[in-house]
Amino acid sequence: MHIIGRDCELTVLHEAWRAAAARPGVVLVEGGAGIGKTALVTAFAATVDADVLVGEAPSIGGDAQPYAPFLAALGAADPAKAERAADPAKAERAAHPAKAERAAHPAKAERAADPVKAELVARIEAAAPVVLVLEDLDRADQASRELLGCLAAMLNRPGVLVVATYGAERVTPGALAGDVPGAERVTLGPLADDAAAQLLGRADAALIRQAQGNPLLLLALAAHPDADPLLAPFRALPPESRAAVRVAAVLGRDVDRSLLQKITGPPDEPLAPAVEAGLLLARAGGYRFRHDLIRAAVLDDLRPAERARLHRLAAGAITLGFRPATAALVELAEHWHAAGDADRAFDAAWRAAAVARSAHGGRLRMLERVAATWERVFDPEFRTRTDRVAVLMAAAVAASHAGALERGLALTAEALANTRDPARTALLLETRSLLRYRGGDDGIEDLRAALALQPRNHRIRATLASRLEALSRSPEAYALAEDAAADRDPAVRALALVTLAAEAADPGSGADPQTSGSRIAVARAREAVALAREGGDDDTELLARVMEASALEAAGESRAAAEAAEAGLATARRGGLRPVRGPMLAAALTASLTALGEWPRARAVAGEALALEPPPLYRAVLTIAAGRLDALTGDRERAAAAVRTAETLLGERYTGRQFLIPLWELHTLLGAGAPLDDRQLPSHPALAWSLLLALPEPDRRFAQRLPVNGPVQRAASLTVARRWDEAIAAWRAAGHPYRVAQTLVRAGRAARDKSTAVAWAREAGAIAHRLGARPLAEEASALQKSGRLEPGAARLTDREQEVLRLMAAGRTNRQIAEGLSIAVKTAGVHVTNILAKLGVNSRTDAAAVARRRGLLGS
Repeated sequence: MHIIGRDCELTVLHEAWRAAAARPGVVLVEGGAGIGKTALVTAFAATVDADVLVGEAPSIGGDAQPYAPFLAALGAADPAKAERAADPAKAERAAHPAKAERAAHPAKAERAADPVKAELVARIEAAAPVVLVLEDLDRADQASRELLGCLAAMLNRPGVLVVATYGAERVTPGALAGDVPGAERVTLGPLADDAAAQLLGRADAALIRQAQGNPLLLLALAAHPDADPLLAPFRALPPESRAAVRVAAVLGRDVDRSLLQKITGPPDEPLAPAVEAGLLLARAGGYRFRHDLIRAAVLDDLRPAERARLHRLAAGAITLGFRPATAALVELAEHWHAAGDADRAFDAAWRAAAVARSAHGGRLRMLERVAATWERVFDPEFRTRTDRVAVLMAAAVAASHAGALERGLALTAEALANTRDPARTALLLETRSLLRYRGGDDGIEDLRAALALQPRNHRIRATLASRLEALSRSPEAYALAEDAAADRDPAVRALALVTLAAEAADPGSGADPQTSGSRIAVARAREAVALAREGGDDDTELLARVMEASALEAAGESRAAAEAAEAGLATARRGGLRPVRGPMLAAALTASLTALGEWPRARAVAGEALALEPPPLYRAVLTIAAGRLDALTGDRERAAAAVRTAETLLGERYTGRQFLIPLWELHTLLGAGAPLDDRQLPSHPALAWSLLLALPEPDRRFAQRLPVNGPVQRAASLTVARRWDEAIAAWRAAGHPYRVAQTLVRAGRAARDKSTAVAWAREAGAIAHRLGARPLAEEASALQKSGRLEPGAARLTDREQEVLRLMAAGRTNRQIAEGLSIAVKTAGVHVTNILAKLGVNSRTDAAAVARRRGLLGS
C-alpha cells in the first residue's frame, strides 16, 4: 500500500521497527482529524513481517472503560484470554478483596493497583514479534494512558513495537508525548502542495488551498465540489441505506453487526451502498466508519428528536443482549443520557461508575451525572442504596485521584452544604484538605476542624500528623502519629509510621540514638510499605516509598534510595497514582540521581514528571529540583525562571519548610543570601546542611546549631569545619561526585601547599567537566592557573572590591575611574591586580568567580 507525501514519517516507523528487534519501542503519531494517521499506520503495517494487532479507544464513553484499546487489540489475538480481562473491575475485586471493600465506601476510597495491567503486558510480549496499534488514545481512559506511559519500562521482550495515534486538536500539543518516557514522536502536518496535487491527480491550486493540506477533505471536495463534501455521499444513498447509516452512527465508529441487526433487521443489504460509496468499511463482525469525521457529520445532520429516538433504540438493543461488563454499562449510560431518559440514564451511570474504578476521569463524570440528575428521578436513594451526599463524596475522591482539583473542591463544598452528620463532615473536610494541599495550601485548618468533630478518628490523626511533619516538624505531629500507630487498621498504622520514620530520619538535637537515625527510619518506612499493602492503601504505600528513599539518602545510600523511588514509581504507574504521588517519587529519584552524578537521567526524570502537569505543590517541588540542576550546570537563566515559577506555584501563604528550604538553596546558588535566621531551619538538618553548602563561605557559627545525622550530614559538617582530608574522604564514601569536587576546590583555595592545591583543583576540574558542572569547572580551572587562592574576599583590598563590583556591572576603566573619582590609569592597575588575584584572564570570568564566591555583596 502506497501513501503519498509521507515518506519521512514512514521511514521513522520502519526505523523504529528495526530497532525493536533489539529493544521494545513506542512511537506516538500525532495529527489533526482527517490528516492521515490511520492511513500512515495502515501503510506501515502492510509492510511489516509480523502480527499487527489493532485496538481503538471507544468513541462512546471511552474515558470510562479501563484499558479498552488494549483489550480490543489483545482480545483479537487471544479470544480465550479476552473474556478474563473483559471486566477489570471484577478481576480487581477478586485479586484484592481488601481494596474492593475499601473502595466500596466513599469515605475510604483509595486507588487500587490494577491486576489486569501485568497480564496485558505479558500478553503483548507473548504475541511477539508484533506491532500493537492503539488508535485515538486522546479519548481513552486514564488507565490506558498510564499503561502506555510505562510500557517502554515494563516491556522486556524484543520484537514489540507499540504505535499509538492521537488527535492533536483534542489534547494539548505534545502533552501525551510527555506522558510516555522513551517514546518517539511523529507529527503529521498538512500535505505539501505537490503531494496534494499527486493525491488529487491534477494541479488544482484553488481546491488544494481550500482543503488546507487535509487529505480526507481534499478528496471529498474533489468528488463533491458543490455540496457538503462529507455529507454528499450519504445524502446520495437510498432512503433505507441512510436510515441504517444513521443508526450505525449512533452506535459508534465501530458497529457490532448483531447489535445493529436488533434495531434495523439484517443490515448487510441496506448498508451495501454505503460500503460501496466509501462511507463504511465491512469488517469481521460488523462495520466501521471510514473516518470519524464522516460519522460526526451524519450525527450532526440528525434532528434532536430523531437522535434521541435512535439513542433510545440503541440502549434497548444493548439491554436485550446485556452482559454486566464495563463497556456495556458505559454505553448504556451514554445512550440513555443522549436519549433524555433521566431514570434509565441515572441507573446506568451509577452502575458504570461502579465498574470504572481505575478509569478515574470517566468515573468522576458518571458520578457527577448521577448527582446532577438526583432530583429528576424517582426514589434515587432506593436505586443507589445511598444518598446524594455519599455520591458527592465519592465524586470528590475520584476528582482527587484524577487530579481535577477544582472540580473536587466544588464537589466537597456542595456536599458540606448538604450534610450535618459530624462523621461525614469530618471525612469531607479531610478530602478538601488533601485537595487544597495539592493545590498549594497547607489544608491544616480543615484537618483540625475534622479532628474536632471526630477526636478519636485515627485516620484523621495520622493525616494531620503527616501534614504537620511536612510543614513544620512540629512535636504535635509525632504525638498524633504515636496515637494513630495503635489503630487496628493497617493502612492507618502505615500512615502514622511514615511520620514516625520522618522523625527518626532527621532528628533534632538531643534525640535518643536508640529510637532515631536513618536505619530506624528505613525500617519504619519499609514496615509502612508492608502495612499499606495489607490495608489496600496504595497512596500511603507510595508515601512510605518516598520516606524510604529519603531515609536511605540520609544514610548515604543514594543508589538504594534511587531504587526505592523507582519501585514506588512502578507502583504508582500500576495503581494509576502517577499524577498525584508520582511527582514526589520523581523528585526523590531526581535528588538521588543528582547526588550520584547521573545528571542527564535526573533531568529526564524531572522533565517526564513535569510533563504530566501535576498539582501545583508537586509541580513546584519538581521545578525546584530541575532548577537546581540548571544552577549547577551554569544555566542561570533557566534556574532563575525555575525560582519564579516555584514561587508562583507555592504562593505567599505556603509555609512548609520541607519545600521552601530547597527553594532558598536555589536562590543561594544564584547568588542570593540564605535566610539562616529562620527559626525552623535547625528542625530540618538535612535540608539546612545542603543550604549551608550552597553558600560561597558556609557559616560555621550557624553550623554549630545543627545536629549531624548520618554520613551525608557528617560529610557536610566536616566540610564546613574545613577538615578537608576527612571531608573529601567522607564525600567519596557517600558516592557524591559533585560534593567531592566542590570540597576539593574549597580545600585547594585554603591549601598552603601550592602543589597540593593544584592537584586538588585538577581532580575537581575533571569531575566537574564529567558532570557538566560548568561553574565549578571554571572555578577549578582558575584555581589551577593561580596555584592557590584563599577563600572569600580577604585577598582583595576595599578599593579592589569596589572596582570589582563596577567591573561585574559591565563598567569600562574610564567609567570605573569616574565613579570612584580616581585616575583611569589607577583603575586599570586595580583591574589587573583583581584578575591576577582571582586567577582569571577576563572581566567576564572575574565577574563569574566573584558571584560564585559572594564577593559582590548584596
